[in-house]
Amino acid sequence: MNLPSAAYTKSRKRGLDIVKKKPDRIDVAYLGQFQEFKDFRALRHTKQEEEGPELDLNSKTPEESLESAHQKLRGDLATDLLQRLKTCSSTFFERLVVEVIVKMGYGAPVRTQVRQSASRETAESTASSKKTNST
Repeated sequence: MNLPSAAYTKSRKRGLDIVKKKPDRIDVAYLGQFQEFKDFRALRHTKQEEEGPELDLNSKTPEESLESAHQKLRGDLATDLLQRLKTCSSTFFERLVVEVIVKMGYGAPVRTQVRQSASRETAESTASSKKTNST
């Protein structure tokens, strides 16, 4: 296709020959028979491989494409989280594990355990104070 001036195009001979044949449909599969189109796609694939994976719209349904994208995002998130956790202190990691276990429904929340310990200590100190005062 040539661009003789702004907002105008001029089809090449190959394009005019195709239009004269009046194909029922001109799609990616039809254009795949032409070397120029293959070269164009190869150039595009090379560029997108450098940028990231391409969504293959011809072989997947929209649901499959969304599922594939979702899986990729989950994988990227898991990798990122793992990298971040590896840089954290062991104390932070311990606290995180305890919080996750509590959120999953195992054990009592940390705050409750701390309050119970504080209550016991208070009760014990009160009891020892009473013994000291009574003697």
